[in-house]
Amino acid sequence: MTDLKVLALMPLFLGFLVYPAIPANAASATVMAYPTQNMAELIINDSVYAVFTYPNGSFISRALNGTSFSYTFSVMNIPKGSDIFQSIQEAIQAQGGNSQGENDPSANISLINASVILSKSFQANETAAIYIKKSTLILWLSGVFTRNGSQIVGNFSWKDFKIEKHLFVDENGQLEDINFFGEDLMDVLDLGEWGFEVPQLSTINFSEFNQPLSQWNRTYNSATNSTIFTKTLSSQTLYSESLTINGRTYSFRIVSDPTYTISVQGYAVAQGNQLIVSRAPSTYPSYVVVYVAVVFIVVAAGASAFLIKRRL
Repeated sequence: MTDLKVLALMPLFLGFLVYPAIPANAASATVMAYPTQNMAELIINDSVYAVFTYPNGSFISRALNGTSFSYTFSVMNIPKGSDIFQSIQEAIQAQGGNSQGENDPSANISLINASVILSKSFQANETAAIYIKKSTLILWLSGVFTRNGSQIVGNFSWKDFKIEKHLFVDENGQLEDINFFGEDLMDVLDLGEWGFEVPQLSTINFSEFNQPLSQWNRTYNSATNSTIFTKTLSSQTLYSESLTINGRTYSFRIVSDPTYTISVQGYAVAQGNQLIVSRAPSTYPSYVVVYVAVVFIVVAAGASAFLIKRRL
């Protein structure tokens, strides 16, 4: 990398906000499910950060130190006929089918709306550079729930889906891939010149959350009448490499910290990857219920005796 190349990057980002600090953003999937409406909103924060470390005083340290940029753009209401829309739909349905077989109800789940927000940031000091790419997908799904008598059954076998296709969105004529990570980073840092070959990584991947919902953490909030299921995984290193050049070490790694939350409107209990939504059980102790019943019987008996006496 040359000083000229680093300086050439700067005009591209004039006017953009500079991050004051380097956050260790976490990747997450958040589902807000509405059983009575048979809908769910899925928000994916696909946040991946790459850490490149180098010796203080090295050429690359002098070239990158103090360099920073950030920018964000969004594409709302992606057309249903687009490749990106179809790829997301296929990934959700395919994962459900793999979990349950040919008759899996995931085939009935439809993606009805999709929007995307993409942000990138880069910041470097004397010994490290961090590049963060965050793709936020806001997805609305229908067909998640079916009614079974007094219960509503939610199918979440699709929750650990992954997308292995490129998802390109158009930003003023520039195609941006919101799924794969690596090529744009090579362009920013010119890592190939230093012997690094960063692979193309598909990062919208929640396959590690394949445990049944019955094994997730569950809490019910009676005040809001909502049930929340959560699962957190330890930090995952998607790629790591180090090189020693002239006795000095340069290292590079790509990291993700995934979490998953499913919030259901109502009282829900998990059976495998199904959520059974029904009326919340009484929060009163059994002796209170008995006491109220006795009082009701006594009052009713007294009222009946009073009415009979008046008739006489």
